[in-house]
Amino acid sequence: MLTRLSISNYALIDEVNVSFDSALNIITGETGAGKSIMIGALGLITGNRADFSVLKNADKKCIVEAEFSLAKLNIDRAFEEQDLDYEEHTIVRREVLPNGKSRAFVNDTPANLQQLKWLGEQLLDIHSQHQTQLLNTSNFQLAIIDAAAKTDKELNAYKKTYYSWSDAKATLEKLQNEEKSNKEDEAYLQFQLEELQKAKLDELDIEALEQEQQTLEKSEDIITALNEVNNALQESEFSVIEQLKTSVNKLNGVSGINSTLQEFGVRAQSTYLELKDLALEIAQHADQVQVDPERLQIVNEQLDLVFRLQQKHKTNDIQELIQFRNELDEKLAFSASLEEQIEKAMIAEKEAYQTMIEAAKTLHLKREKACEPLAKEVHHYLGLLGMENANLKVELSKRKTPLLSGFNDITMLFSANKGLAHQAIDKVASGGELSRVMLAFKAILAKQVTMPSIIFDEIDTGVSGEVAFKMGKLLKDMGENLQVISITHLPQIASRGNKHFKVIKDHSQAVTQSKIITLSNEERVNEIAGMLSGNEITDHAVNNAKELLNNA
Repeated sequence: MLTRLSISNYALIDEVNVSFDSALNIITGETGAGKSIMIGALGLITGNRADFSVLKNADKKCIVEAEFSLAKLNIDRAFEEQDLDYEEHTIVRREVLPNGKSRAFVNDTPANLQQLKWLGEQLLDIHSQHQTQLLNTSNFQLAIIDAAAKTDKELNAYKKTYYSWSDAKATLEKLQNEEKSNKEDEAYLQFQLEELQKAKLDELDIEALEQEQQTLEKSEDIITALNEVNNALQESEFSVIEQLKTSVNKLNGVSGINSTLQEFGVRAQSTYLELKDLALEIAQHADQVQVDPERLQIVNEQLDLVFRLQQKHKTNDIQELIQFRNELDEKLAFSASLEEQIEKAMIAEKEAYQTMIEAAKTLHLKREKACEPLAKEVHHYLGLLGMENANLKVELSKRKTPLLSGFNDITMLFSANKGLAHQAIDKVASGGELSRVMLAFKAILAKQVTMPSIIFDEIDTGVSGEVAFKMGKLLKDMGENLQVISITHLPQIASRGNKHFKVIKDHSQAVTQSKIITLSNEERVNEIAGMLSGNEITDHAVNNAKELLNNA
């Protein structure tokens, strides 16, 4: 319930504070006074986009603040899901800054437009010409049937089965698409895998192969160098080792004279032995080095193959190449198992579909039972609203393909007069007739489900006389179950209000302002009398106004 609305620096409003009643609230005022400005301000609260043009004073920010009592709505958990702080008395504030940007707060916590839109849907039902057109849409018509039939439990149960079936169907389609794609690629993937398997990558030591390649390429140079070194060390007539041996003998001959000479002898002997070992190893290694063109060709081919495969598959080293080969192997193995997976997925999809069908049948039956009683009740209310001969038929049919709302298509057929065939409501109902049908629906739903506060923006357009009396009574009755705010120009409706506000234009300042005032009982008499008689309030009009108020 909307308990308070504060508006500052918005359109023609400088500053307004209004407290609302929990039942029927009436807003009246002369044409052009700004009655619908409040609707625009509430639009900011419910997430409509704002810009610089809404500012009355371009140098100041606009603030719209609304306070709601949420005690009867039971939406605290939904607040948590929307990441909003829940308070039983919730305050929503929207600010539009001079630069055209805006910001919003829910209980002093910043909120975004999506959160405001969600909150607006929970708290306010603003009935306008646009919303009346919703009556022509099948989704809205089905929502009315669901509300009248109280299908919350059945619809939620169906939606769970629908989501389960959608997931199973998506899984099946994904596997089928993979199978199709894999079959197209399978031959090429198999060729790639076999090529990599033939390379025997796990057995290759690239570093060792590259060393062997270098050795084989320089084998003749290596043999020549080793032989020359070996010749210099021990094979030539004046070899290094023979000369070192002579030097060792001479040092040994004088080593007993002092410790220094002895140390020289020891070191010379050690060097002599090391050189002998070195010469032996060089000789042996020279014998082992082979000039082998055939082996060199094999090594070159192995390294070239690995390099080509790395280039082909865009890998940096042999380890990445091995990883790519393993992935190919896994992909082909998965492809081989797809047939079995698809078979299981088809069974799961069929089972999920059948479960959904059963839930849809239960939902359909409950909807179907509500169609005729709903049509009869609409007929009753249309009679109260001056359309005694109007009739509504609700036809529910089964569709072949499922929707999130079920397997139902809905058609609302309307006839405004006797003898006229029923046709689709969007084809034959005028704007005024649609407004009354919508009012009838909302009057019915107000008694059956918890609804948000409802705001009617001149729903009485085109109505007068006895129908206006009946419409006023209907709005009064609705106010017993929910908060109703009605902007009206009819005295028959205005007299029914539990609280009466008047929008006036104040021309006393340099800039015209719109103000909203709460009328006292005496002021209400004068306002309704003025609505009855025009600018000049007569005694007769005053008496009629008092009678209307006394009979409200």
